[in-house]
Amino acid sequence: MKYIYSILSCVFMIATVHAADTFELKLVDELDESEFYCLDVSGWGDHLKIEDPLQVHTCKPGSSDQQFVVDGAALKMPEYNRCLAASASGDKALPGSALMVRECNGSPMQNFELTASGHIVMNGSDLCVAAGKESLEASGPSHVWRVASLQSCENYEAKLITWKAE
Repeated sequence: MKYIYSILSCVFMIATVHAADTFELKLVDELDESEFYCLDVSGWGDHLKIEDPLQVHTCKPGSSDQQFVVDGAALKMPEYNRCLAASASGDKALPGSALMVRECNGSPMQNFELTASGHIVMNGSDLCVAAGKESLEASGPSHVWRVASLQSCENYEAKLITWKAE
């Protein structure tokens, strides 16, 4: 029994440490981008557009504008001390709602979960974080971007709503 307790203690410690680690939210399917797509704050450096809707952009490993941590029921960007949030009227988002990063306040519009199936689901809804169906060249010749929004988990293309934390 003491041996089982020791193993369980180690498992819980590893899970706690993992929750504090930063990660990128990366689409599992590379689509038309060999460097894959990640959830991203638009702009860079002094040109960062923190108030604009998020985008799905070429992954830039280690870039602070793509780094998240789990903070309770929220996905937080520690560099900006802001949480992933759905743009909505009141406490109800619709398919197509934009995704932003806003001051963390624990609202239902900031409660997300990365499920075992790879969906980032807004808790209490059937809406998933999704990449847009079209891409455009971004500021650099090797970077592309897509719109980021909430879409129906049931009725949207799986390859555009299946993510991994890396």
